[in-house]
Amino acid sequence: MPPGYSLDVLITIQALEPGHATIHIVQRRVWEKDKLPLKEHVIEIFVKSG
Repeated sequence: MPPGYSLDVLITIQALEPGHATIHIVQRRVWEKDKLPLKEHVIEIFVKSG
């Protein structure tokens, strides 16, 4: 794998009850705390009962 290459990541989200959640997922290097993320995703989730 080339240096600086990122692997794909699979995230599984499981609802425990009906409701709403906003999930923020960011990709950043651990040592670059003062820089903006390389990528950012915001996911709005709405869960209804059966």
